[in-house]
Amino acid sequence: MVNTLSIIFTLIGLVLGVGLGFILRKKKSKGLIEKAMQEANQIRNKAKSDAESMKKEKILQAKERFIELKSEHEKVILDREKKVVLFVLVLQVLDNVALVVLEEMAPGSQDW
Repeated sequence: MVNTLSIIFTLIGLVLGVGLGFILRKKKSKGLIEKAMQEANQIRNKAKSDAESMKKEKILQAKERFIELKSEHEKVILDREKKVVLFVLVLQVLDNVALVVLEEMAPGSQDW
């Protein structure tokens, strides 16, 4: 009877030990999963923050580059406009000189 009772208590202890071990392991696994999820969320949030910072920086760089290119373009256009205005002025002077010469050479324009 002692042997049977020992075996029964041993089996009960074994079943309780396995059951308790299973419950503790499940609880520990759940804690590890929650911790891993928190770390993953932190990593994701940091990545989002870093990406947003990089995006803002790249937009700022693009705006600065646009301003540089616009300034260079305006300088080129202004230089061309100066050349055109100078050319038009020279043509106007030549036109005025030609008109004076033609008026002087026209018949009846000379006092004879």
